[in-house]
Order: sequence, then structure tokens, then C-alpha cells
Amino acid sequence: MNNSIASELKYPYFASPERAKSIQEGYKIIKIGMELNEVKEILGEPDEIQDLYEPKIKKPKKIGFTYWYIIQRTKRTGSQNKKNETLVRISFGLSGQVVKVDRW
Repeated sequence: MNNSIASELKYPYFASPERAKSIQEGYKIIKIGMELNEVKEILGEPDEIQDLYEPKIKKPKKIGFTYWYIIQRTKRTGSQNKKNETLVRISFGLSGQVVKVDRW
């Protein structure tokens, strides 16, 4: 997949107040096991999609994909200082079900 929609965003990026509120309220509703279409109904289209690989292995295999919902980010590749970005990452397994929800 490795489809980075974020290349269309201009940086520094700040979501509109409406989108920021929708992401901040919507991610709290997302539960482990939810289907991809359910997540899209709640949060809309993601700002970025990336492949998800096994952690800390030399030649990891793909285990799913992630949807990134960006509220604020100073540059395209993200920031070393997480204080400079606010976002939600929804991780899906290969079956398309939520396996993890992160926010920072």
C-alpha cells in the first residue's frame, strides 16, 4: 500500500477547526476489532496511509496498514519532537480490522 496522501498537504499543516474537532472526538469512539469502513464513517478519509510491519525485526513482513489523521504537523516527514505534531494513528491488521489506536 504505502500510499502517502499527505504529499498533497502543505507544511506546516494545521487541520481546519472542524476537522480537528472531528478527529479529536471521533478517535475516542474507535475500538479494537472495528472494520475499516466503520472507521471511515467516523473519521472520514485519512490524511496518510502507510504499511505496517512487524516491529524490531531485520526483514519484517507486512502485518497491516495504518491510517494517519493529522491535526498539526510542522513538516512532511513528521517531527523528532512530538510536541510539534498532533495526530491520530489507527493501525489495521491485514484483515482490515483495527488492532491499535494511538494519539499524540
